[in-house]
Formats: sequence, structure tokens, C-alpha cells
Amino acid sequence: VMAEPAQDWSLERLADIATLSERHLSRLFREHAGISVIDYVNLMRVNLARDILANSRLDMEAIAERAGFASARHLRRVWQQHNRYPPSHYRGF
Repeated sequence: VMAEPAQDWSLERLADIATLSERHLSRLFREHAGISVIDYVNLMRVNLARDILANSRLDMEAIAERAGFASARHLRRVWQQHNRYPPSHYRGF
């Protein structure tokens, strides 16, 4: 996910890669990781966005794109699920 965050990391695609059904992959992943596949992908993308924020002057649209989100709005919505503080809190400059 981190190497290519903008790729399609949907449950369907990941199940195809793993040669498992979506249901089976979901169950196994939640059983071992404690969260859903999609929550994990989003968490990895939010962590990447946080790193980009801390180390660049890019605007939120550019950060969202680099981190694999469809828009800055989508990034902000997912961000709120994983962070106590807003993105501006992590800005390094």
C-alpha cells in the first residue's frame, strides 16, 4: 500500500491478488489484524499523508492525491477517524 498508495487497494482487488474470496480475506484479516482491510488501507494512507504534511509545503489536494485519496475532502473525512488533531497540527512548517 505505501509503495503505491494511489493504486486500487479495494477488497475485491486484494482478494484477487490473494486468490481468496472477499469474505474469507475480510474474516482472516480482521481476525489477525483486528481491523478491516479497508480501515487498514485508509490508516496507511493517513499515515503517509501525515508524513507528507510534516515534510512538505504541498496543499491538501496534492497531499491527498499522493497519499491515494480521491480528494482533500475524502482525506479530511478519513483523517478524523484516525487522528485527534486536524491536519494543520502536523504541518512541519
